[in-house]
Formats: sequence, C-alpha cells, structure tokens
Amino acid sequence: MKGRPYELTSRQRLVVALFCALFLGVGLSIFVSILRNQIYGYWRTRAGTTAEARVIAVKQSYHSMGRGNGSVSTEASYRYEVGGRTFTGSRITLFQPTEHYYPPLKQALDTGRQISVFIDPSEPQFAVIDRDFTWFPFVLAVPFSLAWIAAGLFLGWCIVMNLQGQAIPVSGPRKSPGTVV
Repeated sequence: MKGRPYELTSRQRLVVALFCALFLGVGLSIFVSILRNQIYGYWRTRAGTTAEARVIAVKQSYHSMGRGNGSVSTEASYRYEVGGRTFTGSRITLFQPTEHYYPPLKQALDTGRQISVFIDPSEPQFAVIDRDFTWFPFVLAVPFSLAWIAAGLFLGWCIVMNLQGQAIPVSGPRKSPGTVV
C-alpha cells in the first residue's frame, strides 16, 4: 500500500470536480463583482466630469441582523441634465457604506439645493454622488476571493494529477525501528 497513488472512482472525480467548480465560481464571482461595480465605476468617472443634480427622493433603511444588530443604508434618487437630456440616477457611492449620506441628502431634498454628481462623459446615464476610492473593501474581499479561487484550482489540480496517474502517494502507517508487524 505504501507509495501507491490513490485512484479516484469516476463518481469521486465528479464530486471533486463539482467542488472545484463551486470554489472557482464563488471566488470568481466575488472578484468580478468587485471589478465590475467598484473599479469599473471608478474608471468610468475618472475624468471628474460633474453635473448638477436635484435630489428627488431619499430614504434611510434599517436592515436587522438579529439580536439587536443591524446596518443602516441610504437610498436616493436624483435628476440631472447633460446635453439637453434628463437622466435619473440612484448611485450614491462606489466604495463606502451609505448610512452617513442620509443627513446631507435629506437636507438637499428639503431645501431644494443642488448636489454635484460624477458622470461618465461617454454614457451620461451613469452617475454617482461620491466616487472617493477606499481600500477597505479590497483589503478584505480580494484575499477572500483569491482564497476561494486557489482552493478551486487546487481541487482541479488534484483531479488532473489523479487522471494522469500521478496522484500524491498515500503513505502507510509509520513504524518505529524494531517494531514487529
């Protein structure tokens, strides 16, 4: 038994392949959502082009997580005009939680004061109130997503090695010198 590779049955290979796909899928979806939502939005507004907008609605919501814990978020709608066309936006921020945006947005709604929104000059329907870059989500999410991806790749590597007959040998029980078996 010592030194012989462990052969997986076809059913075991399928289960490992499914776990491989699950880990890769979760890791890639976390990573892609970061790139798509935050980084791409930041890149789209990189020119710093702004438009004056009027807040048309603002709402603060509490999301309960049980035992008195929860989070607060702010939702807002604003209307702005670019090139004679009117657009409605709802993005508040790309990177930060939205709870501290409620008071200034509520004040802008109540007083009718206009706010500045960053827009994508080539697609002005994309707008965001605050595009300030923050490292916090990346410090947590990127390593977490890469760990899921690495686990999926490792499982895939195990399958490939097993199919090629080069699986890591299973070592038998260790024997002390002088032990009679």
